[in-house]
Amino acid sequence: MAIAEHHSKSSVSTFGGLWQDYFPIHNFFDVTRDILAPHWEGVPDFRHRALRHHDVGIDLAVWVFDQSIMNSDGVSVDVRDISEQHMIEDFDCIPAFDDWWLGVVTPFMINDDGAQMMPLVKNIRAQSWMNSKARVLAV
Repeated sequence: MAIAEHHSKSSVSTFGGLWQDYFPIHNFFDVTRDILAPHWEGVPDFRHRALRHHDVGIDLAVWVFDQSIMNSDGVSVDVRDISEQHMIEDFDCIPAFDDWWLGVVTPFMINDDGAQMMPLVKNIRAQSWMNSKARVLAV
């Protein structure tokens, strides 16, 4: 939760309101760390971001939370803008969904734990026998 809270506090400086206004949206992106923790011996790494940290994840957040939220200051804020802020804080860009599967996303793009992830990234690949609509990560 600390990561989503950090993003939420950053959203306050951009959009106003309280950090709690933005927490559900930022947590939507970062909860994948908690979901995958049991499968990675309790220590998930940046790969959890492959599930929602991309343009399709942003579209999904808009679908889940609707087009906008009303913050505590009574200001309507676009969910897409909040979601894009999250991506830019994590990557300095907004990755495309295919960037994850085509190897464009590298640990050096990750702002918080990049260099430590290189040994893990070398073992990530798309399954060659799967078509492009059904690719998964293999580790």
